[in-house]
Amino acid sequence: MLYEVLQEIKTDPNLKRIPVIMLTTSSSRKDIDQAYEHHANSYITKPMEMEDFLKAITKIEEFWLQLVRLPN
Repeated sequence: MLYEVLQEIKTDPNLKRIPVIMLTTSSSRKDIDQAYEHHANSYITKPMEMEDFLKAITKIEEFWLQLVRLPN
């Protein structure tokens, strides 16, 4: 189901430019490959510890909202 949603987003002309971050507990090579095959912009394995999770979210926010230049 997850990849079907990703595929819908990336084939919709109004949505396809929106960056999609896959945040999941899976570190399976198959899941990672499948996400990028469906045009995910990044794949992040969610840390299980709350402190590590919050650090990861902060890094994601800094990268996507402060560092990256996105199209209009």
